[in-house]
Amino acid sequence: MNKKEPKDVASQLDRLKRNLAGLPENSALNRYFSWLNGQVEHKDALYLKDYAPIIAKEEAHRGEGAPFLSVITRTQGKRPEMLRETLLSLVGQTDEDFEVLLIGHKLDQQQDKLVQQIIGEQPEELRRRIRFIPLNHGTRTTPLNTGFAYAHGQYIAVLDDDDIVFDNWVEEFHKAARKNPGSILHAYVFTQAWNTIATDSGQFALRAAQAPVASHCDKFDLLVQTRENHCPLLSLAFPSFYFQKMGIMFDERLTTTEDWDYFMRTAFIAGVKDVETPTAIYRLWTNAENSSTLHNQQEWAKNYYLIQDKLADMPILIPKGSRKSVAQETMNAINRGWPYRAPRIHTCRLYLGYGGPFSEEHVKTATALSNGISFDAQFPLSEGEVQNLKQIRFDVCDEGMFVVQNVLTMVRYSDGSCDYLSIDDCRSNGAQIQNAICFLNMDPWMVWEVNASKTVQSVRVVGETHANMTPALVRTAAKFLSGAEFQLFYKNDEHGFAENHSKRIYTADGAFELTFPVGEAVTALRLDPGEETGCAVRDLKLEILCEDGKVIHETLSGAHTNGVKQSGQVAFNVADPQLIWKLPGQKVREVKASGTFTYLSDDELKRLPIRAAGLKESVRAYVKKERK
Repeated sequence: MNKKEPKDVASQLDRLKRNLAGLPENSALNRYFSWLNGQVEHKDALYLKDYAPIIAKEEAHRGEGAPFLSVITRTQGKRPEMLRETLLSLVGQTDEDFEVLLIGHKLDQQQDKLVQQIIGEQPEELRRRIRFIPLNHGTRTTPLNTGFAYAHGQYIAVLDDDDIVFDNWVEEFHKAARKNPGSILHAYVFTQAWNTIATDSGQFALRAAQAPVASHCDKFDLLVQTRENHCPLLSLAFPSFYFQKMGIMFDERLTTTEDWDYFMRTAFIAGVKDVETPTAIYRLWTNAENSSTLHNQQEWAKNYYLIQDKLADMPILIPKGSRKSVAQETMNAINRGWPYRAPRIHTCRLYLGYGGPFSEEHVKTATALSNGISFDAQFPLSEGEVQNLKQIRFDVCDEGMFVVQNVLTMVRYSDGSCDYLSIDDCRSNGAQIQNAICFLNMDPWMVWEVNASKTVQSVRVVGETHANMTPALVRTAAKFLSGAEFQLFYKNDEHGFAENHSKRIYTADGAFELTFPVGEAVTALRLDPGEETGCAVRDLKLEILCEDGKVIHETLSGAHTNGVKQSGQVAFNVADPQLIWKLPGQKVREVKASGTFTYLSDDELKRLPIRAAGLKESVRAYVKKERK
């Protein structure tokens, strides 16, 4: 950015204000300008205290020879071999118009000496570009703000001390900046699983564990990006103007996802231009310290919701073509299936269930070894995590609109035995079609029961994913998910009906045949055909298979229900429809249910007797209004 641009921007805003005089105060455009003006005029107190003085001081030293790109690398001196490889990848850059700001964060004397030694090992052409800046305070975010304040470059990029870039990294950013000055630049990036190994000499070495995967080689999508971060920090180059002139800074309250937060707040103003060329490798460490191991899921969730609250309060300018892109993707899904792209599988999660609801307090994370189709996630469990473990929930990713198939979950016990569990043994929030589960919605999950009488030692989940969803598959899955999520609850003398003692299966609107594995002593069964009002179940038959071989048959006639029984069916004008059968307390292996599920028409709903108990106010008001 040249020095005249801030003045030009200000004059343009003044002219726009004059032309729009009288614009209603509560109009969207007025609110946007007010917000933008606040960004410029009301800078953060921390920014004014700690970073504005650095910026002012550094401006005097920039001169005419300021580089195009400032590369910020933060290090704690704890992974010297990784830092060496990161710097080595900068040595071979085809475009040398860059500087490196190496921020030594909270280094002790030995770590400081080691980092200085690594700098001294570099070739002269790189060493003269490095500025070492010691920093002894703040969170992991503070070095970013510090580096952005010291930066002399027109653009700023962050390269952490465990990542590597290709020789075209600076060059591609530079070419894109010439064509799109002032925009954030987004380059394509590969991911690759790596691990550390001990050599015969006792030193640690680094080794790739799989081939690179094109996980982050997609065009930037603002609407998708507001929901989840798909752009690693090393894939981005930011104009220095937005930090140094507008005062948009990294939020130092955040201990994770600080890059996503800064990126989105800047992107709403600067816009983003894609560099459709791979320029780097984002390394996923399978056995080394990383942000996933340093911060628990509760901390990640807290930061996530903090960012979402910020985004909710910000006006958003949607880039030209975004609406068309969303519409086109929808048409693709309808007309020819979703475009082939496996979901981004990086960090999988395993939730541990001890009889209550699954919680972020009891979750394990693992970096899945994935080649874009198959995945392999391993979760070793500690002694404290396996006591009274009854269920496990596996979340392969956070995305939707994909298929997972050929899943095998290996639960290994301390006695050496192992249970091999398949898709048929699990419940999920997707539509099961043969040996696959189709997830149309976000946050997919699969739940398996484990043998509570044994001590689980580890869990390993392998399988395949794809997003090559044909029209027939989409229609079939949508048909399942447009029906109801049948949930079978069971209770005995120790517990009542609860979510952790239930099985969920989706069924289509129409005839159904469902099988629910149980494996416990049962004194009562409760079948919930979905959660909505205005549905009916006809010709329902239950086959309850007991462990001793006995088969108990039940029908609608023997059920207690909050619905209305009539002519071989039970119809529900209440929310949370329920059917309950009492049992003699035998151990049940599985329950088979068959019948027909359907939604009631408006006329059928109006003809039902009014049942006040449990009836939603909206439905009661609707029926009352219609009967008048």
